[in-house]
Amino acid sequence: MQYGIKNVLKGKNPAANISDVIASITKNFIIIIGFITALGTVGINVSAIVAGLGLTGFAFGFAFKDMLSNFISGVLIFIYEPFQLNDIIIVDGKEGKVIDINLRYITLETNEMKILVPNSVCAAKSVEVKKS
Repeated sequence: MQYGIKNVLKGKNPAANISDVIASITKNFIIIIGFITALGTVGINVSAIVAGLGLTGFAFGFAFKDMLSNFISGVLIFIYEPFQLNDIIIVDGKEGKVIDINLRYITLETNEMKILVPNSVCAAKSVEVKKS
């Protein structure tokens, strides 16, 4: 299952490592669902476990809201590819050459410095792309 998901996502973007991350998350989700289903089949009341997982997910969602926002925006950037490495972009008043794209931020390089722009900013603000 994990390799099938990797192959489908690699066909979309062979250079992106996002396929490994999404395949791993999917595999872990299926394992958790299978474990809870197995406990229910054995006769254990799983409603408290499911409710606890729901509340835990809700709490983590609030605690890691910014990190989760950057992660989801990074996934969307990998899928839609609005810009690529070595493109010159302007986002939120910052201009530079894209030297790295990962799941948390985009690294821009100027003559003087490197600028780390969170992925959520790139997804929420307009981005001007100058092909290099």
